[in-house]
Amino acid sequence: MKRETKKAGRRANQDERFIAEVLVDVYQKALEQPNGMLTLNNENNPEDQCLIDSSDIKPLLDLLNNFAKHGTFKSAKIPLLENIAICKRFEELRSNGMKYSDAVQQLAAENHMSVSTIERRVTKNGKPGGLSSLL
Repeated sequence: MKRETKKAGRRANQDERFIAEVLVDVYQKALEQPNGMLTLNNENNPEDQCLIDSSDIKPLLDLLNNFAKHGTFKSAKIPLLENIAICKRFEELRSNGMKYSDAVQQLAAENHMSVSTIERRVTKNGKPGGLSSLL
């Protein structure tokens, strides 16, 4: 593969960095688990939980391919990544002892969304089969 070297003088924007940061963080936490799996929404019933399998790199490759071709991670998949970030933050708040309603209120304020939108995202984000099934 031959590549012309040009300095664009640009860096990835804040949204692109956020997406990359979420993916790295989620996969890193999954790798740290004894079984290599991370559950993003423990509050949900087992059949509705979203599991991140650290051995499943297809979502990472899909997004990296999109970035290589188009210079952006943005695609139809990005709202789902936002949901992952919201669920991850929700789990963090709940594990620190915050009540469900307080965690939802805080996430709504942090993400400039309505309480009902946050509730839908933390209760309906997961699909069986892990991150690949979401993308």
